Amino acid sequence: MAILKKILVPIDGTEYSWRALEYAADLASLSGGGLCVVTVVNNEGGSPSHSAPLRTGEERDNDAGDETTVMQIGNDVLDAARVLLDAHPEVVCDYVLMQDEDVPSAILEALAVNNCDAVVLGCRGKSFFKQLLRRSVSQSVLELSDVPVIIVK
Repeated sequence: MAILKKILVPIDGTEYSWRALEYAADLASLSGGGLCVVTVVNNEGGSPSHSAPLRTGEERDNDAGDETTVMQIGNDVLDAARVLLDAHPEVVCDYVLMQDEDVPSAILEALAVNNCDAVVLGCRGKSFFKQLLRRSVSQSVLELSDVPVIIVK
């Protein structure tokens, strides 16, 4: 088994992304590797899932297009990740904030640019019918990634 040197963890401020971050931190601690924590924001006012609990839907709608506010949302998510990862001082972490309309492509770009050898991300566990209608970020990354992907529910 190859040792994981750097794990990419896309987060969006949801419960599912925090679970993935905890799992990735434990995995990095066991393997002696590090983490690259990435948040992708867009001009529609939010996080990759458009459901970050940091702001209400109305607040995000009012802020849509305000680049400073959108970037602040991303920074707030990364700050919360830093606090969570304080419990893992042995794990070296990089934090990346990206702005892109195509979240899966941005995650794959971060994967390549940061030389990560695995991805750990959260999944909401949508029903089969919802997945048919709208492809999830985790499903897209799983299908398009060249490295192992761990999906945490």
